[in-house]
Amino acid sequence: MSGDERRKSPRYAVDIPARLSSGGESFPAQIKDICRDAVLQESHRGLGLDAAVTLAMELPGADYPLNVIGRVIRLIRGHFLKEKPLQG
Repeated sequence: MSGDERRKSPRYAVDIPARLSSGGESFPAQIKDICRDAVLQESHRGLGLDAAVTLAMELPGADYPLNVIGRVIRLIRGHFLKEKPLQG
């Protein structure tokens, strides 16, 4: 069974700047795809599997950032920001 067949919810490709917080640190991230249950994000920092995270993102048309809390459930080598880091 492929990964797409196992997914509970459809994924949507996006390019949304965000801030990722974990272990008392906060750093820029870029959300690359999103669904009801998960996001794929790229960042300059690696996190460990099962790390607790807070992701703050500004969705198009929203008046304030959306903050979500979760855990790292999968690591993909090479998913790091390639452009200049966001300020903040």
